[in-house]
Amino acid sequence: MKLLLTALALAGAATTATAQAQLTWSQGVLDGYWEQQLEWPAGPAGPLWFFLPSLNAGPTPLSLLDPTDPRELQIGLDLYPLLLQEGPLIGQGTSLALGLPAVPALVGSTLHAQFFTVPGATTVVDQVSNPVRNRLTSPGETWLAPGEVIKPRREHSLTPLADGRVLVFGGDSPAGGAVLQVEVYDPQMQGFEPAGSSIVPRTRHAAVQLASGKVLIVGGVGAGGTALSSCQLYDPATGTTAPAASMSVPRVFHALVRLGDGRVLVAGGSMTFTGGDPIGYPAVFSGPMASSIEVYDPVGNSWSTPASFPTGRMGMAATLQANGKVLLTGGVAKTGPSGAATTARTFIFDPNGDTLENGVDLPKPLALHLQITTASGKTLVTGGGRFKFSPVAYTGSKSTFLIGPQESSWAIAPDLNNLVACTDIVCVPKPPDKRLRVPVGVPDQSGPIWDWGAGDISYFAGGGAGSIAFVGGSSVVTPNSTYLRIFDTFSAWDEPAVQIFTRPGSRFAATDEGRRLLVVGAPLDAPGNGASAELLTLP
Repeated sequence: MKLLLTALALAGAATTATAQAQLTWSQGVLDGYWEQQLEWPAGPAGPLWFFLPSLNAGPTPLSLLDPTDPRELQIGLDLYPLLLQEGPLIGQGTSLALGLPAVPALVGSTLHAQFFTVPGATTVVDQVSNPVRNRLTSPGETWLAPGEVIKPRREHSLTPLADGRVLVFGGDSPAGGAVLQVEVYDPQMQGFEPAGSSIVPRTRHAAVQLASGKVLIVGGVGAGGTALSSCQLYDPATGTTAPAASMSVPRVFHALVRLGDGRVLVAGGSMTFTGGDPIGYPAVFSGPMASSIEVYDPVGNSWSTPASFPTGRMGMAATLQANGKVLLTGGVAKTGPSGAATTARTFIFDPNGDTLENGVDLPKPLALHLQITTASGKTLVTGGGRFKFSPVAYTGSKSTFLIGPQESSWAIAPDLNNLVACTDIVCVPKPPDKRLRVPVGVPDQSGPIWDWGAGDISYFAGGGAGSIAFVGGSSVVTPNSTYLRIFDTFSAWDEPAVQIFTRPGSRFAATDEGRRLLVVGAPLDAPGNGASAELLTLP
């Protein structure tokens, strides 16, 4: 403390704050670095900043420095003065790099950090930054996030936002009923914050962020198991939800894609759902299915219906290709008023004219499968399975297929290690974690000097359904609890980690510039951890 007080005495005359100091971090994996970006408003040179990490969240009263200051730091003093860092307020910010040695004793520890500036106009401390925290793990480890979800849920949506946060919307409560509470995951605190409320109960919906930053929430299942045609717009900037124009028909198990021109395409979907059943059986198959393709115009808040499939279908997949067209594949298609069959048919929607044409059929019929456009421009299709009827049955698929926008046939890629359906697949352009020529613990006033190299691009799938059976007029879904990964060379799938808890109806998203996967969904086998979420530090 004597060191700090001496530095404060040398800080000079008081200044007036004009804006809040901001602290953000990145990387933070053991055997690497925990990088901090300190930002403050421009002002005269002379005042100082002080940065302090801690292994606890304090609080530490600023009255220790100034009896007239009622504020608190959200860090402890356990690492002072060992890791205290300081510097002059030059420009509008600086960066720090703290070395994180691969010491087993550090695994699972949570580092907190905060910085402040001095002097203030009426107090010794001027601005106090936001606190941050990071649980220390090694690559390939799965761990519980330090912050728990506010409302446990399943069959919700996770939408990565432009600022790095992740929106958690809707879903079913494991205790029964729908979850109206909206939450946002903050990677800087590795925890969840309340962020408003849904207007109506909604689960098994689809969501996409618009160019405006707002998130469009489309269809799904509402109260009483009713399929929804209604939509909502969520604004992350204000934490508010407002009604959006409704679709012409209700949809669940539909496909949603944001087009290159900013509009949004929705295709297919079942128009009925049996409430209380994991997949809405039997109504999801026996009832009507949407044959229409609708396009949402965010400027006019309106839907149009530019094209239709030959018959209604649900459980299909759709992605925007590198050429700006949308590839729609597979699904369960209607064969009559109450009949249905899994299909291998594909279609291509061209936003330039809003036309629909036939694509190259899949090598085999698939529904509830995973699909993504790869960094090379090819479309990857994997997982899912085939429903048969009379009697009803489901056979999962481990097959993986690839096709380019100009190619006339699907290439066969390596099979999955495990069956997986009804879940996400994400591209993870993971950057390397090494930094050159920046001494550990020394502020880098001249700007960071990086050796980024070439990051590995991989595709992760996980969670969802491992198998689907039908017993006594209902479906029984066995959850999948593994992560599956394939690199952009498409040489083989591997299994880099297993979830700590089995989480049916979970969703996941890449965070922290691709260094971690966030998994949100109430666990099946750990009721006491119903509010937990998991993070996988990518190997």
